[in-house]
Amino acid sequence: MILKRLFGGAERQVNKLKPIVGKINNGIGCLSNLNDFTRRHKLELESIFEYKKDRNELEGVQDKEGFNDLVEKKLKSYADSHSEIPVYNIFQLYAREAAVNLGLGKYDLTLVNLMEMDKIIKDGDFVKIASSYDPDFGLKIENKLLTSKKIEDQKLSSKKSSKRSL
Repeated sequence: MILKRLFGGAERQVNKLKPIVGKINNGIGCLSNLNDFTRRHKLELESIFEYKKDRNELEGVQDKEGFNDLVEKKLKSYADSHSEIPVYNIFQLYAREAAVNLGLGKYDLTLVNLMEMDKIIKDGDFVKIASSYDPDFGLKIENKLLTSKKIEDQKLSSKKSSKRSL
């Protein structure tokens, strides 16, 4: 939902800042204590399961495990859909990655992305950054990630080689 608010001119960006800040702050607040968030998330899922069970709205699942699997499948679909959204600046990248990581259950990474977005806003750079447009931004990030992965793979490969030669 944050991504939908990020497209548009600078004037509209200022008007959209308040709800974005609210969503970011809420996310940071919820995820700051991961153990508590995980516990509350589990309890919420159990409550939703019981509610849907009482109303015969379980979408073909029979038990809590099946319901949890269905929720995970939907969250994975949410992550997959968001991963396909093109980004044209760093703020959009953080927003997209927050959604993707949330859907994948990588709450620590979601928190990092939200905190980066919060930093941009607090630094006063939101309008400038969120309204910037670089049509090659996504490609640059993708290439950078691939290069980083290749470097890491090479490091791992050389470590394995040096251990074998001992």
